[in-house]
Amino acid sequence: MKRKIWLCFYYGIARWLPASYKIGGRWAKKVRYECCKHIFKSIGRNVNIEHGAWFGDGHGIEIGDNSGIGINAHILNNTIIGRDVMMGANCYMLESLHIFDRTDISMLEQGGRMTRDQVIIGDDIWIAYNVTIPSFGIVKLFTDCLSVYDVPFPSSLVFHPLNPLFVGLFVNGLSISSK
Repeated sequence: MKRKIWLCFYYGIARWLPASYKIGGRWAKKVRYECCKHIFKSIGRNVNIEHGAWFGDGHGIEIGDNSGIGINAHILNNTIIGRDVMMGANCYMLESLHIFDRTDISMLEQGGRMTRDQVIIGDDIWIAYNVTIPSFGIVKLFTDCLSVYDVPFPSSLVFHPLNPLFVGLFVNGLSISSK
């Protein structure tokens, strides 16, 4: 019951308080942190949950010391975020994905995968602005996995057909890829 009250307070008030870098932001950061202490499975020290962050009901979310959830980020339940993780604004974790196994018919005709798996973000990761993270298979982002490329518009999601784990993601000219 107490958890539901904290969720209502977060989504009704704390979520809309100023970003941490604006006037009143230090206070707002503390209020959002206090809410999430009662909502998440575990939360480390010096964690910054930014203005507008959405995380469902927070079930199973773990976040390590000195990490943050970016402005207007969309985080799924059952997500593990390691220590020292920086997340830019508007990061989004997909809850479903198009099926694209066959190349002879369109993705629309193949339907979508509605089930999702756990997202695990390792320690010391920077997730840039506007990055989309799929949640199929177990998505693991580990230290030193961020690289930056110039990618022509529109951006694209890149997978290796023989490896069910996430290989690369190109969004707005930035890439997160496993090494």
